[in-house]
Amino acid sequence: MQNSKLCLQKYKKCIKILTRSCYIGTRVGKVYGDGMKRILCYGDSNTWGYNPENKHRFPEEVRWTGVAAKCLGDDYRILESGIVGRTTMVDDETHACCNGMEGLGFALISQRPLDLVVLMLGSNDLKFISVEQSASYCEGIIEAIKDCERRYHCSSPIFPNGQPKVLLLSPIRVNEKVPGHPKFEQKSEESLLFARYLSAVAERQETDYLDASLYAEPSDIDGLHMTADSHRRLGVAVAEKIKSIL
Repeated sequence: MQNSKLCLQKYKKCIKILTRSCYIGTRVGKVYGDGMKRILCYGDSNTWGYNPENKHRFPEEVRWTGVAAKCLGDDYRILESGIVGRTTMVDDETHACCNGMEGLGFALISQRPLDLVVLMLGSNDLKFISVEQSASYCEGIIEAIKDCERRYHCSSPIFPNGQPKVLLLSPIRVNEKVPGHPKFEQKSEESLLFARYLSAVAERQETDYLDASLYAEPSDIDGLHMTADSHRRLGVAVAEKIKSIL
């Protein structure tokens, strides 16, 4: 009899916990569910938040993605997908898992539902191909995003609120001096062409566009990765652009 009472007490306690959990889940659903605009930021080390001073990651509130999230407020959710070394479609034997096209489906499917993809790739392509070829590959990624529902066959829509939307960012320039990164040497002048080629891609694809180099610049430490101040300026600019899209 005593064991029965003990079991009944445990049962009631479990029901109480489950009821509370369901209530919490409902509250969370109101915050992150219907009405929230979800934005996937797909990029390389400058999206990941690489700190050139210590080679670690900037804190969330410093990264441009975090700055944008704060500027946008509670009606938006920024979802980060940045990988150090990520290219558009180029395989890099020194950096596994960095082919942007190959990783795209995983990012889209895992972070769905989405309202917008912010795409900033190309810098790492300079180690292997021209800016013109990189822009062509980037256009291929945009086309894959637009065709994602058919391409990836998900159990639920990736973009349930309509046609896929993309905000294309042309990456920042590469400095003339790139200490510790010999593959980027003599790529500074060519990196300035990203804006020309990617703005043309955005026009062809009827996609929104922003030139990141107008707001951010690389650190003198390594000539590749953004400073904290550049993250702040870019985050503010991206947030304003997102507000005009969504």
